[in-house]
This record gives sequence, C-alpha cells and structure tokens, in this order.
Amino acid sequence: MPQIIANNASSKIVGTLTATADRVSILQQDGVHFPAISRANDYLVVTMLSRTTGLMEIARVSTHRAASSLLIFGQRGIEGTSPLSFTDGDLIEIRPTAAFFNGFVSQVSLQEQAGNYEEDTGTANRYVVALTPELLTYTEGLTLRFKAANANTLSSTLNVNGLGAKDLRKNVSEELVDGDILTGQIISVVYDGTNFQILGAYGNSPRFRVITLDEQSAAPAIGNDQLAVYAKDDGNGKTSLFARENNDELQLPFPTGTRLVCFNTAAPIGWTRVNDAIYNGAMIQMVTTATSSQVPGAGGGTDNPISHDHDHSTAGHVLTAAEIPEHSHDSAMWFHDRGLDTSAEWNFGLRDTGENNRKIAQINDGSFYDSNNTNMVPLTGPAGEGEAHDHGDTGEAEWRPKYINAMVIERD
Repeated sequence: MPQIIANNASSKIVGTLTATADRVSILQQDGVHFPAISRANDYLVVTMLSRTTGLMEIARVSTHRAASSLLIFGQRGIEGTSPLSFTDGDLIEIRPTAAFFNGFVSQVSLQEQAGNYEEDTGTANRYVVALTPELLTYTEGLTLRFKAANANTLSSTLNVNGLGAKDLRKNVSEELVDGDILTGQIISVVYDGTNFQILGAYGNSPRFRVITLDEQSAAPAIGNDQLAVYAKDDGNGKTSLFARENNDELQLPFPTGTRLVCFNTAAPIGWTRVNDAIYNGAMIQMVTTATSSQVPGAGGGTDNPISHDHDHSTAGHVLTAAEIPEHSHDSAMWFHDRGLDTSAEWNFGLRDTGENNRKIAQINDGSFYDSNNTNMVPLTGPAGEGEAHDHGDTGEAEWRPKYINAMVIERD
C-alpha cells in the first residue's frame, strides 16, 4: 500500500471542519496540486494546522479525484495526533511525517530482514500472522516467514493481516499432511496468486545433510542427521564407493560380484561380461524358493529354445482281434436245383453285390468252392486279423520365438 507524495500540495480549508467529519473541502484552484488516488489502497497523508490554537492533526486521505477540491478521509488523528476541529482558512498540506521517514529501509533493517517475519498467533492448521507495517493486499510473489505456534495435523491455511485464509501447499500443489509443520518451525512461503507455497524443507521432508569423507578403513561414525559418502575396501581387495545413514551402509552403486542382465553392446565401465556357457541361448526362469532345482544362477534343460526344431512320426501298429471294429459285407444269396455247375444236382452260393454281382462261394453236393470253383474250407475268426497298418502321422514341429540378445555382466 504506497503512500503518494507530491510537492507544493498546499491549500486552505473551506468552511468549518468538525473533529468527526469524514471529508474536507479546499480551495478550488489548489485541487490540482493534490495527487489523484486511482489505485486501491493508495493514500495521501495530510497535515492540518489551526491558526487560532496552533494545534496540528495528521490524517490519511483515501479518496481524491484529479482537479477536485474535496478530500475524503480514510483515517483521522494518526501518528500520535487526535482529531480536531478547524475553521475556514486553516492550513492543509502534504508534509513528510515521522512515519514516512521511518518507512525507509535502513541498513539495520536490511541486516535484520524482519520486515516480512512474524510469529503465528493462530491455531493448529489455521495459521495467522500480522505484519508491521500492515499488509493491505495479497500480490503474486509476496514472500514472508512465520514461526508456527502449533504443529499441523492436516491441510492448513495462512491468514495475513486479516486479508483472508489462503491454502498452504508443498511441492507446488500438494496439500499438507500431519507433521509437515512442526511446533516452533520457521516456515518460508511465497504467494503464487492462489496459494502460499512452502519453500525449502518442511516437517516431513528429508532432514539429513550429506557429507563427504576421505577414504575410510571401516564404516565411519556419523550423526543421525547425516548421510556420509566415502570410499573404502569392499572386502575383495578393491576400493568402492559407500554411503552410510545412521547404522545402514550401502555400497554404491552395486557390491562387487553383482550380476545383471545387460542389453548394451559392451559391458559398462566397472563391469565385466560373463562368458559362461550356461547363459548362452538360455531362457530365464523366475524362482521363489531355493530348492536344488531352483537355485538362482543354476540352469536346466537340454535344448536351445531359440533354434531348436523337432521331427516326429508315429509307427505302424498291427491290430489284434479285439481291436478290429464290428463291420459287415454286402452280399446276395442264391439257391437253385441246377446250380452254376450243370453237373451238380443242386447248389447254394453267395454273390458280392458291390463287385458286379461277382460269385464269392458256392456249395455243391456238400462241398465249398470259391469263385474259381476251387474246393475251400470256410475261414474262422475276423477278417484282417494280424495285418499291419500305418497311422500316416509324420511331420515336423518348429519353435523359433522372437528374441533380443542380452549378456550377463558382473560388477568388478
């Protein structure tokens, strides 16, 4: 809220001004010498002097239009003075006052940097500060600090000089959670136009500091708030980088002997490619137990899964009598008293209706004959028993999945 200053801003009061009046008229021709107030929260400070009593009052003017002879007060009797009554012709002018000069930033003030710092007077999660001089509006980029009277337990707000509570945020836009603000902690914030963003560390943020040490022969003793980085022997005769926080020591980035799968064309610096035949053309099996067949690093199987193919066929099989399915043959039966052979007195025969009515067998005078009239003995048991056959199931199965070449590397 800037105070407006002007040279030669002087006039006389027109009419009577009581101690409770909220406005004053000045000479018409002098209105142009008093600056116009066009922005919210800007103001003039005027000094009024009584010709009869010699008493003086300092007042704040909040409204004045260019070339107007009317000044409207924002506050009367400021800077240790009291509201007074004035008569026509008493003096009114803009003068530098003690508050004006005290508002300048001194070398001491710069060193103290206390202008935008105040102790919180609110409650947990509802922080309240009152800056001096008074802050009249929130502007983007406003930076201030406050000492929290209470720790927070959930999302929180900050209210400065009664201008309204604004949300406190961490990491740009995150709401605060329990413990982000500690009792007695000094919090630095910046107003971003919507919220107050917390700068730097907050209650739940990491609070250790990193220290670097010379090469160590053993893990060093450090404070609870420290993270130490140092070099020492890794136990294998090699010097490695280590980090230690509290009682936990970690070799950086990996302990010697660590093995990883790598897709680089060459092993990185500090690593060596492992040329072990067990890894060549092998798949990876994930295991959750350490049984004899599931030891990490061990292998199994016989075939290369990338290039392996396999021929297969099914051999022939001779059916047994029990395996021959039930079946029938098409035939026709005939009987006459002369028969096919005119020399016979009667005959009985079979013809296959499926092969041009071919004669299969006949009976003449109690004897069996085949189609060539050759004497034969009827067969017993299923036809086809003992004959071999082939399933015809031969072919080739080939498995060539897509793959990406990788290698196993080991930390030196």
